[in-house]
Amino acid sequence: LAAKDKARYEEEVQTLGKRERTSKQEGRAGKRAKKDKEAPKRPMSAYFLWTQENRELVMKKHGIEKAGPEFTRKAAEEWKVVADSVKKEYDAKAAAAKERYQKDLEAYRAKCAAAGEDASG
Repeated sequence: LAAKDKARYEEEVQTLGKRERTSKQEGRAGKRAKKDKEAPKRPMSAYFLWTQENRELVMKKHGIEKAGPEFTRKAAEEWKVVADSVKKEYDAKAAAAKERYQKDLEAYRAKCAAAGEDASG
C-alpha cells in the first residue's frame, strides 16, 4: 500500500509540477491599488484644520519642540476644551472643504470616464 501511494505521489508531482513561490511582500503590494496622483485629495476634518492653525500656539504653551505623539496628545486635550463657537467655525470650514472636494471628485471622475479609465477611487 505504501509503495502504491509513493508511486501515485511521484506521478502527481511530475504531472502537476511545483508551484512558483512568491515572497509575501510582492503578494501584499500587488493587492493594493495604485494611487492616482491626479485624484483630488480628501478634505481635512475640523480638528485637523484647527490643529494646523494652532500648532505653534499649542507647542509654545506646552513647551514642545518637535511635533510628534506628545504634540498630538496635547492638541487633542486642547481641542476637547475649545469653545463650541470655535468648533462650529471649524466645522463650517470643514463642510466647505468637503463640498469643494465632492465637486472636484465629480469633475475628476467625469474626466476619467471620458478618457475611458477606471475612477472608482
